[in-house]
Amino acid sequence: MSSLQWGRSNLYVLKGVGHSRMVPAGTPFPTMLDRIDLYARFFDGRATALFELRVYWIDAPDGPELVEAYGPVRIRFRPGEPARDWVVRLLGVTVPGLGRYAFQLKKLGKVRSRLFATDYITIVEEP
Repeated sequence: MSSLQWGRSNLYVLKGVGHSRMVPAGTPFPTMLDRIDLYARFFDGRATALFELRVYWIDAPDGPELVEAYGPVRIRFRPGEPARDWVVRLLGVTVPGLGRYAFQLKKLGKVRSRLFATDYITIVEEP
């Protein structure tokens, strides 16, 4: 896991910007988030591509930990289509504890996977 990069790398783009989700104080973990919506925009795609979405708990006690993997998801690109929007709604996402989570979208290849995008949330207790 040490090769994964977490956080912002460029303050002038939205890459690495995250969001917070509050849970009631004293919430027992693991717990579930009812719903998380994620959005991606693809440019100049061709034919069909397979993607996988992985959820990592960055602040796990023993270092970043894979929580869940979704996919593979097949995304089809139409000829001449300059951009394709993709929205996924995750229901009942388990979170094992407070802290930062990364949602990584990876393009699956025949030989290796390529990280395509990452979004972040932080789970915090209500005051």
